[in-house]
Amino acid sequence: MDSPRVNAFKEKDVAPTAVLEQAALGSTYDAYAQTMSNLEAAGLELEWAFYRDGGWLQKCLDGRKNVAWICVNEGVATVACYIPTRHCEELLSLDLPTTLLDEVRALDVTKKSLPVIIELRSSVGARAASELVAFKRGLK
Repeated sequence: MDSPRVNAFKEKDVAPTAVLEQAALGSTYDAYAQTMSNLEAAGLELEWAFYRDGGWLQKCLDGRKNVAWICVNEGVATVACYIPTRHCEELLSLDLPTTLLDEVRALDVTKKSLPVIIELRSSVGARAASELVAFKRGLK
């Protein structure tokens, strides 16, 4: 990641729409759309909410349990899951991109949970996000 990500939807009165998402994401929109489709096909609910400190974010819900946060940034969307540290070894055994696994290995495992963030730039990111969310969903 070369520059900090900036949420494309910071104005409370301007709720995200497919047209605005496409405009914000540009060439990475297809990976985002593929991910959203995969999550919905898995029976997860996607719900937009506005937060004063971060703008519009999408929650990925399994019933009432939030399994991921999705943010549409300028140029790329991200999927973030917070994985309990006790599941770190299981997480590292997933078939995820090597660069992502290296980032996980570099995280501070003394914390209660590990923030795992995937950028949706291509079908590789879309597949990784779907796998990560499925993993998080299965945790007890």
